[in-house]
Amino acid sequence: MTASELPTVVIPPKFIPELKKLSDTVLGFQEATDEAINNQYLDIPTDTTMLAHTVKVSLTPALARLSPAIAAEVTHAIGTELPPCKDWTEVPINNKLFRIVAMASGRVFVGPELCRNEAYLDTAINYTVDMVNAVLGVMGLPAWRRRFSSRRLPEVKKLFQRFKEAEDFLGPVVTARRDAMAKADYEKPDDMLQWLIDAQDKSKNGSRNDAELAIWQLGASFTAIHTTTATATNALYTLASMQDIIPVLREEIQEALAGSGNEFTNAALQNMVKLESFLTESMRTYPMSAGMMFPPDFWKTTPLTQVSANAQRKVLQPFTLSNGQTIPSGVLIELPSAAVNMDDNLYPSSSQFDALRFSKLRQNKVKATEYGTEVGHLFSSVGQTSLNFGFGRHVCPGRFFASVEIKMIVAIILMNFDILLAEGETERYKNIEIGVQATGLLGSEIASALQKAGFIVTAIRRAESTAIVPVGMESIQIDINDTDALTSAFQGQDAVISAAPDPISFSSQKHWIDAAIAAGVKRIFPSEYSTNLDSPLAETLPVVTEKVRTRRYLVEQISNTAGKSSWTSINNGPFFELVLGFGGLGPDFRTKTAKWHNGGANLVGTTRLPDIAETVCKILKDDNGLYGEAENKSVYIHSAVVTEKQLTEMAEKVTGQKFHVEERDVEQVYQEAKERLQEGDKSGMMLFYLQMMYGKGYGGSESFQEMSWNEKVGLKRLTEQEIEDIVRGVAEKSGLSQCEGLSNSLLSFLASGMVTPATSTLATAAVGGVSGIVTVTTASAGGLGAGSSRAIGTKRLRVGVERRIDVVARHGGFLSTWEAFEMDT
Repeated sequence: MTASELPTVVIPPKFIPELKKLSDTVLGFQEATDEAINNQYLDIPTDTTMLAHTVKVSLTPALARLSPAIAAEVTHAIGTELPPCKDWTEVPINNKLFRIVAMASGRVFVGPELCRNEAYLDTAINYTVDMVNAVLGVMGLPAWRRRFSSRRLPEVKKLFQRFKEAEDFLGPVVTARRDAMAKADYEKPDDMLQWLIDAQDKSKNGSRNDAELAIWQLGASFTAIHTTTATATNALYTLASMQDIIPVLREEIQEALAGSGNEFTNAALQNMVKLESFLTESMRTYPMSAGMMFPPDFWKTTPLTQVSANAQRKVLQPFTLSNGQTIPSGVLIELPSAAVNMDDNLYPSSSQFDALRFSKLRQNKVKATEYGTEVGHLFSSVGQTSLNFGFGRHVCPGRFFASVEIKMIVAIILMNFDILLAEGETERYKNIEIGVQATGLLGSEIASALQKAGFIVTAIRRAESTAIVPVGMESIQIDINDTDALTSAFQGQDAVISAAPDPISFSSQKHWIDAAIAAGVKRIFPSEYSTNLDSPLAETLPVVTEKVRTRRYLVEQISNTAGKSSWTSINNGPFFELVLGFGGLGPDFRTKTAKWHNGGANLVGTTRLPDIAETVCKILKDDNGLYGEAENKSVYIHSAVVTEKQLTEMAEKVTGQKFHVEERDVEQVYQEAKERLQEGDKSGMMLFYLQMMYGKGYGGSESFQEMSWNEKVGLKRLTEQEIEDIVRGVAEKSGLSQCEGLSNSLLSFLASGMVTPATSTLATAAVGGVSGIVTVTTASAGGLGAGSSRAIGTKRLRVGVERRIDVVARHGGFLSTWEAFEMDT
């Protein structure tokens, strides 16, 4: 995730040796971090020099002697967090792993006094989330207000409260340790907190600042807990779908432990060669980028997708590469980690998961590559063919600790649990890519619903975009007008979903349609989300003509794929709360007026954004055979059928205010819109929506009632009371009720959703300026349903996500020693 507005240059890996020679005065690591979080407005301490130094000189050398203590904490944490179960039991594995990783990491970071403390765990896990929310909050402000208003935002205040909380629970422990250190017989704890205390005492200024210690500890949590959790989660998701590799790994783990007195010694871990290979292949296929930020609510249900680049630096002084290319100052540079991971020249059949790929590479001692010499094929290896941990002097110093911790977690779970997918599931989570505005309202809803359903979502962003990708979502930044680049991005995806805001253009949609078909995408969702495009009247409206043209082109191209690709469109009428919020459905809460077209009694089908998103999910999950039934069809849904008069009466009831009604003839409004458009005045485009909604024969209500899929998709119409509650909520947000003024969310209605003004651009409404493309991968024969939920076996554990992707384990009891493992297989 990045909030930077600077242009980014992706450097080929072959130039890494040259980049490594450049000093921090040329390539700024901390400066890139500050750019990523827009720190000019937050002023968060980001200097990690002392922390990184302590990890390198104290933590890494201590891993051999700390391994038994780490293993003991992992065993305790797993025993505490995963349920004792005699039969298959579903468990939200990612949510559990957050706490397991936090406790195990905490044993090294803060010692036994605090690693199980709930205040510590809450802060360690959620500091990253608060950081993301603070960054997003700042970026939600107009640029001119950020300098003056950022520190007043509740999200920013909460972030700084985390610093205070960390200082509060660390302070007493630090004081007790410093007091005890004065005693001659005091034996110092062997953990990072003590190492940092010692580093403070040895520093030039002799600082004894508890706030500084708190910041360092939060920095350690920021870089370690979410990335380790995501990597472990991906590994368990993969294991759950690859039953054949489990006994192979178990046998190796048992042999390695037996040779080390049944303890996780350094030698035992080094002898787990196949496990290391499996984890390395898992990270290659589902990589992490150091510094990425993910909230627990996301990771409860969703694994990571690929990141496109990492190892970011800010160019502080211009430099010239050996090919003569000069990189100017003021830009960011990145390395294409995902491209390297999926390079067939480096990793033959790179799209295939080969659990023993890296153990075979180590055995064969394959070293010669296009990019130079490989450095080891280990989980922690770095080099031109392994960029997951960065490069150069700022390569992730904690990668060795992460390797030890993840090995232990996976090994202990494997030795105590059988792991399976959820009942009826056979495929691992696949990839969904959102190459559309996932920052737009509809795109965000669809992305969120897909994530919660267990799909993996990646944003495809315009090359020039500086927009923030939603929390927890990966992104690939490419030229979206480059069909070849899009085709490469869509490879292996099962569905592409476009959720671009109106007005769309055919030219912007054609590139991704061609790419999706060329990539063999199975299901394509065009960006319609409006009226009945098959209506002869509706297709003449300027706000619909480009959608009709796009649909016809899509259908024509799909007809040439011999059934390999198909399409489904969602048609839902106006977005209920959004259009109601600015007066498009009768009452206007900002002016206490109402517009009634042709008497205000015309019915119009309208839909809430969550209902649209849930419909997309149900189709892709193949609920009740929906995937096949919706093939090459339009799906018509509506949350409610309402009238302007009905909503106005409700508005008056919930506000206690009288609304002045203006009667309008919809045909006259239509003629006015055409005249204004002929004169070059595009502001009249909005009026065409009224004709589409209320004009007879345009599909405003009749299509959604007569052609409704509500029953098929399980969508119940809102009750009268539920509609009234929505009206009340919109009134309150508008400031007519108890709220002060018009909320930012309502103001943004005009920049997102179906009724976007003609002056807005795709760059403001698609994820990073993309024209609303979501790609999904789930390889079930009957559709995409197989990717929706996952589980891991218990002894028995089913690994999964909250409610849907659950770990199932049948547990035989956690063992206090490593002597006998009785597995129920």
